[in-house]
Amino acid sequence: MELVQIALLDNDTLKRHQKREPAPYEWIVSSPKRLTRYYGNAPLICYGEKVRDELGKPHHTSVYLEQMGVNSWYSCVMDSDGVVQEKVGSFPLLCDVLAYDLFMAHTIFTANDLPSDIEGREEQHTQYVPSILKEAFDGYRLKKAKKTMSPMHFIIVLLFLLISGGIALLVQMPSEPVTIVRPNSPLQQWQEHYSESLQVSDTLLNAQRLLVMSTLLPTGSSATTLSLRDKALILPIHNEPTVNPEEWRLWLNSNPSFTSVYDKTKQQVIVPIPPHHTLVPHYDRKRERILLQGLHELGIGIVLKEQRMPLKHGLITQYQLSGTLPLAALDIISELLHHPMVSLNEFSLSLNDDLTVTMTLGITLQGTIS
Repeated sequence: MELVQIALLDNDTLKRHQKREPAPYEWIVSSPKRLTRYYGNAPLICYGEKVRDELGKPHHTSVYLEQMGVNSWYSCVMDSDGVVQEKVGSFPLLCDVLAYDLFMAHTIFTANDLPSDIEGREEQHTQYVPSILKEAFDGYRLKKAKKTMSPMHFIIVLLFLLISGGIALLVQMPSEPVTIVRPNSPLQQWQEHYSESLQVSDTLLNAQRLLVMSTLLPTGSSATTLSLRDKALILPIHNEPTVNPEEWRLWLNSNPSFTSVYDKTKQQVIVPIPPHHTLVPHYDRKRERILLQGLHELGIGIVLKEQRMPLKHGLITQYQLSGTLPLAALDIISELLHHPMVSLNEFSLSLNDDLTVTMTLGITLQGTIS
């Protein structure tokens, strides 16, 4: 079962996300408060939309759980405006990753008897429903993404029409002075450096997904350490001599989302990290205080490494973050660091036996100041 990728956006961020995360297939679902973008490289099924429809679009935060195999469960988190996230994994893993959602859910819908109690939940909050994953899903597949003219293409076409239609007039007009911007100006250098800096929020979510997937590897295979190298997340896969080659091959075939980023030669997963590709934003000091306060409350160590002004009206601040926390907490950290002024410098993550992660994270906050 391969899940689609989900992004919760609004009208202002949809186009930027489509440009940053291009995909040949997508489905945009609109609600009063947001836009939900489902996307992927194949016409995958949006299981969450079907689940939510079958449950009558719950008006409160809800979680749906259904067993798919001996040690495999599907989960879907919903709120009043739509699907929030989907995950697949063992029941203990989902209880850990979705601990906050399960605790806050108004109702937990399930098609199976739960193998263990969910901490903090009461029996009356659980509602049993018929299996939804056995239903027909043909109407819930991603559609071919619509191709739109990029701003650059639009400008080229417009310039061509203007030139071809008014060339005689242009010949008669006096030439205008041309302003030349030096390519090595400090401002331009900073803009170029920032546009190539790495995004943090999506990187943490990708890291979380990879570590969740690593817990489902067949017996004898393991992957517990993530690192940043050459602008990509690197997850080495360790196969013991006792690994059954046929079992490993079947596992890879049944997990195409993993196979698509797995380098068989190097025996490692490689996931490129997207750069910002935008102009330097405004330095939001209020957001910086909220960010640091949230990280502190999670028990993460924070060290100020450097603060400097590359220009008269610019500010760059670097922090070193470290700590051991639940794997599920990466969602919260991703949300805290989801801001254009935050960039990624260094990253390493180790998965522990108790489903906690030991993290080292170097970030840069940069932007213009008034």
